Amino acid sequence: MKITLKNILILAAVVVLLGCAALWLFLSPVKGEETTTGTSVIDKLVTPKLTNFNQYDIAEIEVQNDKSEIIITCPANESGVFGILGGEAYAGALDTDKLSITEQGLRSLAVIDTVEKNPTDLAVYSLAEPLATVTITLRDGSSVKLSVGMSLPDGSATYVMKDGDDTVYTIAKTATAYLTERKEFFYSTTLTAAYDQTSPILPYDLHFSGSAVTETDITAIRERFGGDRSNGIGMYQMNEPYEFELDTDAASALMFGFYGLNAAGVVKVGATDADRDKWLLTSPTVTTQMTDNEGKTVGLTIGGVSTDALGNVALYCEYSEYPGVVYLIEQKNLPWLTPDYTKLAQKSFAMPSIYAVSRIEAAVGDKRLSFTLTSKDKDDDTLVIKMNGKEQDKAYFKKLYGYLIGIKAETLAKTTEKVGMTKVGDVAFYLTSGDKLDIVLYESPENENRYIVEFGGVMLYEVRKAYLEGLQKNIAAYETGGEILTRY
Repeated sequence: MKITLKNILILAAVVVLLGCAALWLFLSPVKGEETTTGTSVIDKLVTPKLTNFNQYDIAEIEVQNDKSEIIITCPANESGVFGILGGEAYAGALDTDKLSITEQGLRSLAVIDTVEKNPTDLAVYSLAEPLATVTITLRDGSSVKLSVGMSLPDGSATYVMKDGDDTVYTIAKTATAYLTERKEFFYSTTLTAAYDQTSPILPYDLHFSGSAVTETDITAIRERFGGDRSNGIGMYQMNEPYEFELDTDAASALMFGFYGLNAAGVVKVGATDADRDKWLLTSPTVTTQMTDNEGKTVGLTIGGVSTDALGNVALYCEYSEYPGVVYLIEQKNLPWLTPDYTKLAQKSFAMPSIYAVSRIEAAVGDKRLSFTLTSKDKDDDTLVIKMNGKEQDKAYFKKLYGYLIGIKAETLAKTTEKVGMTKVGDVAFYLTSGDKLDIVLYESPENENRYIVEFGGVMLYEVRKAYLEGLQKNIAAYETGGEILTRY
């Protein structure tokens, strides 16, 4: 076919007619479809936005729901911070990430779908009585108000309306996720950061008091019986009223439990005295205070119990850094609540170095040995040991000494009273510092296979009967130069 101008014009006309027909089919509603609802073609071709602001345009976000009324204050520049109006006293406890996410979501609200124009029944979208109303105030004084309804069944989007626009839209659920929450939701559940292994700051003293515990302190041991433990790591002692060294792992769990402490939730911000009475925080179950090696003290007040529908147990707590903020902390995260002192006790006693001892008196029944020791500090060459004025073989004596200080407790005794107990043996260590350490053994009133040992004149432990039997054999053997048991 010859290409002429006429043929070109005819072909162009056909293309235009076909295009118009296709557009008519595309624009025509499907049979039975209401033209007043659903997303139109124009809506589909252009993605509208209910808000489209720049960073720092928003001054305040006021959120009202059936739980709380919150006014979020937004930063004006990169050096600014988020806050909650009226909550300045609790600003340190805020979760600013949640506030920032809320602001970012509202700053640019893209419509997913245009659901219905001029809706006749807002209740079907939970917009007759909105789940939340949001007023966004800009720095120029203008504002935008949104009504937030229910979410779609699949949870992907939320129904919303904008003041001045009689259309129901859906927007991403993530943009409105926090708008129906309580004010307390915007406060952090992290009370203390995880322990930094590189930090020079170390826990030093842990103080217990309250109706559920005996008031006492746990401290890191700095120096004991001539040993230098200046860093205080790994050695702990319980002070009044117990005075005994602690199992390192058990004590560390208590000490370092203050680091990485998280709550299950925030109950109330701005707690009153009436609130504290209700949650048993006025006369707490336990008050725990932690002091680090730089002298800073923080504390946790632990009150009443809360049990949820699944049986999970948590306790009402108030943290000294954020007074007025009441948390729920799961019981499993509160090792100070009911400390088991029998498990805390160190089973290997802190015994003195041989070079820190000037005299030893050991006796079981009618057998008794007495030694004097002289030496320069930690100098084996100058160590002189005498019994009844006669110098002793150092290697032979060290076997006996090793047995003496090898005593290990099985557990704390169930009683703290010695009334009615029969004494069966004792070892006294006189130290070069002028101190004296006594280990006194008694018959156990409850267990024939164990003895009760009083260590340092304060605490009672249970010790296997084999220790006393071995001590008796060693005292008898030492007098005759016989074989010395090094362990029991």
